[in-house]
Amino acid sequence: MMMMVKKSAPALLVLLVLLVLPLALQVSGWRWSPASLGGDGPYWFVITQSVSQPWGILSAALLGGVVVRLLALRGRAALRLFLLLMLCVGSAQGVNAGIKRWIQAPRPYVLSLTAAAGVAPADFYARSAAARHDWVRRHVASQPAWLGDHWARETGFAFPSGHGLFVATWVALAAIVLPRRRYAVMVPLLAWAAAVMYSRFALGMHWPRDLLAAVLLGWLWALPFGWYIHRRGLSGGQIG
Repeated sequence: MMMMVKKSAPALLVLLVLLVLPLALQVSGWRWSPASLGGDGPYWFVITQSVSQPWGILSAALLGGVVVRLLALRGRAALRLFLLLMLCVGSAQGVNAGIKRWIQAPRPYVLSLTAAAGVAPADFYARSAAARHDWVRRHVASQPAWLGDHWARETGFAFPSGHGLFVATWVALAAIVLPRRRYAVMVPLLAWAAAVMYSRFALGMHWPRDLLAAVLLGWLWALPFGWYIHRRGLSGGQIG
């Protein structure tokens, strides 16, 4: 048990790091508005696309390959670890989809567009996905084309953040599975995760609470997978 606690300590540390941004925005009372999107919007769009489909699948495969490579696994062991990593990240997204349908929290940009059009958010979400897509396309004439396209593709609910969950799960997995002092890996990974999280705020996709929940869920979801990976001897050492 003590070894399990030690192995999860790095994941707890990165959890605290990832919580700083959404906590700061939550405490400050930050609220998104179309006017808050500055000239750096295209930059944040590129960052967020690294997790959006189909690029998110490529990012997952790349990250899984990097973890396997760093652990110097070969053959069947490498495949098993890669599949476990994909299962962890993929199943977390399935849970995220279920929570979204249960909570049904509107996205910031949806509240902005529906308020301007005099439409209740509940009426917007009562439409089919295709109808929501078309509705958004008709009401984003004043926004850049790339942003209108992004909003029209992502018309689902806000809580929790799927993008935030994706990066939080990967950061937690890497912190648990990889040997300590992998600063050359963890620092860029944390920077990327923080950038993705901020991009969701900047583009009007999420509230701070959405990212807070995503980080906590990603950490909790990664822990049992990380422990199992250690027990199976796929991380260079088993938990005793």
